[in-house]
Amino acid sequence: MSIKEIEEQIIYEWKDYYVDYKKLLEILQPLKEKYINEDYYLTKSNKNIIKINKNKIENDNDLTEKLIDKDDNNEIENKHSRDDYLKIIKQKFLNQLKLEFEKFQFFTEQLYNNRHITRYEQILEQLEYIKKHKEYKIFEGQIERTLKNFYKDVSIFQKFIETNQLIKNKIIGKYLKYLNNSENNFSDLDDNETEKVLTEIDNTVSSCYELNKNFLNEIEKRFSFYFHSKYNMSPLKVLKNFLSNVIFSQTDTFFLGIYIGILFILFLTCIILGKKYNLDFDDDAEFRSLFPMFRTYGILCLYLWTLGSNVWAWNEASINYKALFAFDNHYSTTIEIFQRSAFFTIIFFISLLIYILMRSKIEMFVWLNTYISVSDLPLICWLIILIYFFCPFRIFNYEGRFYTMGLFIECIASIFIPIEFRHIWFMDQLTSLIGPMRDIEYTLCYYSYYHTPYNQRESFCGNTRGIYLVIGIFPNFIRCLQVGRQIIDKGKVFPYVFNIGKYTFNIIVCVFSFLTNFYQSCFYFWIISAFISGCYSSFWDNVMDWGFFERGSKNFMLRNNLTYKNKFFYQSSIFIDIILRFLWVLSVSPEIMANTIRPEFLALILYTLEMFRRGLWNFIRVEFEHLDLIKAYQISYYEELPFVKEENGLFFLNEHNLINILNLNKYDKIKIEIKEIFKSGQKIKKIKNIQSKSNQDAINKQITADCIKNLKEYIIKYRQNTEDNLKS
Repeated sequence: MSIKEIEEQIIYEWKDYYVDYKKLLEILQPLKEKYINEDYYLTKSNKNIIKINKNKIENDNDLTEKLIDKDDNNEIENKHSRDDYLKIIKQKFLNQLKLEFEKFQFFTEQLYNNRHITRYEQILEQLEYIKKHKEYKIFEGQIERTLKNFYKDVSIFQKFIETNQLIKNKIIGKYLKYLNNSENNFSDLDDNETEKVLTEIDNTVSSCYELNKNFLNEIEKRFSFYFHSKYNMSPLKVLKNFLSNVIFSQTDTFFLGIYIGILFILFLTCIILGKKYNLDFDDDAEFRSLFPMFRTYGILCLYLWTLGSNVWAWNEASINYKALFAFDNHYSTTIEIFQRSAFFTIIFFISLLIYILMRSKIEMFVWLNTYISVSDLPLICWLIILIYFFCPFRIFNYEGRFYTMGLFIECIASIFIPIEFRHIWFMDQLTSLIGPMRDIEYTLCYYSYYHTPYNQRESFCGNTRGIYLVIGIFPNFIRCLQVGRQIIDKGKVFPYVFNIGKYTFNIIVCVFSFLTNFYQSCFYFWIISAFISGCYSSFWDNVMDWGFFERGSKNFMLRNNLTYKNKFFYQSSIFIDIILRFLWVLSVSPEIMANTIRPEFLALILYTLEMFRRGLWNFIRVEFEHLDLIKAYQISYYEELPFVKEENGLFFLNEHNLINILNLNKYDKIKIEIKEIFKSGQKIKKIKNIQSKSNQDAINKQITADCIKNLKEYIIKYRQNTEDNLKS
């Protein structure tokens, strides 16, 4: 097995704790020679040897710094005999091999004892608690997801051990092969020591392997015990299916192929009919007024395709985007995103085809003009999206839609809550969608004045209205608030304050662009601000968001740690981003584009290019953020358990679950909705809507407390009182 094949099996988050196969192979290089040239090898010097710092590690985040140390003190004397040199090479290899596996053993013990065992005990305790208190069965699904993710972590850890075992077999095989090389004639050099070291390493790896394998079997037994009645299939099969990371199944690929085939046929049909009947969209004044509605719908379809491409690339590169976006077990796969993209794109091309058929006046399709108006076509497209997005039933990716709406609300409240990467990422997406958001507002305005004469409707919905400026400012203003919150959370001003400058210049560009409608002299101020904004944003994208131009980097213009294998992709992205950043400035300045030839189609081109730039930004931004997860060795989403065990041994619901609706009694199914509650140590504002389904009198209590603990005590007392009433 080559070094490249071994590197492909390495888990990137734990790459520093694998046995260094490449380093050991370099040490063995002199032994590989059939004839050792004494004059050459006498001048060789020892490489640095990794040593283990066995001090107890209290913080996982400091494991890298505390685990590995360097020692530069060992060098080979330049005056040795050939046999002495061979002994030193052999001793160096055995020492390094031993230290590499001490590093491996130390990391496995720390991860197993300090994280896996502790987490497993917490999960089992809470499962037992729910088993005894059936009224909390509502949280069983949350613990089940936690157990599945934990099983995935332990399975990945097993692969880590197996890869190190493979490296051990490979490097020891090479060592024994070179050692017994008759032409080198040094097979008699202290074989007892070699056997002792190899036996010790075999025992180390075998014990780690067996320990973790038994641990996996224990998790499988426990999962089967607690959830055997929930599934029709074997619970063990449920766990195995959860581990599978198949991006495209045969069935999914088949249906996606059908969708893409339909898209291709519709696209060709529109092109052929348009050419045959010499249709020019500029000849139709009504279509020109409808074009922004079609345009933004098509741009949103393109954005979905780029998101699907992002997810595919992240999966291929083993980038843990699920942890970055705080997904639990409910997330869309690559194929699901592509299928949704294809569905909405098909709707778009069907609407466009219907318009072409109505314009072409083919006798077979004359009846279309009787039943459908051209202005109804974009309305149908948008109604389909609204039905999909706001459907109250648990269909059409219910969890994903609920997550998106919740994320948007959290972003609006950015200044009041701690900021996570997903909030920053989401609002950055909206800065690229300023043009489409203006088109959406135009769509609402158009149908609000649907029965108004065409000329009046154009004046009512023109780009001189203040709402256009508000839409341009809104996402940039929210990002400024988020950066302010980051300064509060991090407790430091730099470099975050400079990020506020970037979004401030974006706002200035939008303001001057809007003012050119009334004052032509503002055009020159727009040019200056647009140039500064383009330079500022390009610098921030490449240096801060992507981490490029790292000092002392071994990769030209890039950084040392790269997840994607192709360096040219990174390097070309720098120049593409700079060019498209300046074009983005035009896309948020419709007043400037209004003075160009065919501004509607120019806006379409600019919006399309911005979607490609945003997709490119997503590829590298999420990859760069993923590198921070490596410091915490986080492989899967770390889901919070529903209960917190306090020092007295009692279980209480954590703050997140207290905010949700709880089922406190299995008979009454009493529901408590907590509308607003502050963090621990602050006051509870409202508790309302305590109702019973058994037609008992509604209970209304207003509680003011100093901390969350008072609320927990209230819930326990209320449960006891309810049970006593039911018994009586």
